[in-house]
Amino acid sequence: MRAFWGQTAIFVAIASFFVTQDVRAQALGDPDQSYLSRYQAGHAHVAVVEYLDAAGARVEGQRTFTADKPFRAGQGATIPLSGLTLRLHGIEACPTDRVIEVAVYEGPCSGALTEYLNGELKAAPIILCRAFASEQQKPVQDVTCWNRYRLGPVDIVNHTESALLETGAARLIRDDKGAPIRPELEPAEAKARAKGSIIWNPRAGVPPPKAP
Repeated sequence: MRAFWGQTAIFVAIASFFVTQDVRAQALGDPDQSYLSRYQAGHAHVAVVEYLDAAGARVEGQRTFTADKPFRAGQGATIPLSGLTLRLHGIEACPTDRVIEVAVYEGPCSGALTEYLNGELKAAPIILCRAFASEQQKPVQDVTCWNRYRLGPVDIVNHTESALLETGAARLIRDDKGAPIRPELEPAEAKARAKGSIIWNPRAGVPPPKAP
């Protein structure tokens, strides 16, 4: 099970608080295909934000957005919706504009995240995001997301941040000591680093993360 983070842990002094939040929030569990499907009836594209209690065990609120066309990515790891912006917590775009020309991507390294996130949103008729209830009134909300799409006869549920990290389109945000603020996503980033994909391609000029 992937852990869920709905807050930003930047300073080491409060890191232990967020680790506690992370562990508690696993209680609700990851959504499966049937869970996501119940939100889609009658709409071409749906984005749902569920707001969880402090323990991550219960949905306390929900907002639903519908559209005739796929939702679009904003700047960085964001998804603009009507009246708010969702920010995929703990990941960020490539910090350089160097041009990458590889089989999976061609263009400035900094643009890969937007292009790949748009690909995820275009393929998925439904995206479900979760945030802690404390985020509910904020104009920019830290979330974790899943998207459902069909590949041939099979419905697939993708964890959005993991998919972006595995392709090398995004990297983990790390604190001053080099520790990722979402350590449960390190295996996804490690796959891209092992392949030298996009951000981790030598042409991007991005140094590997320092060991904490």
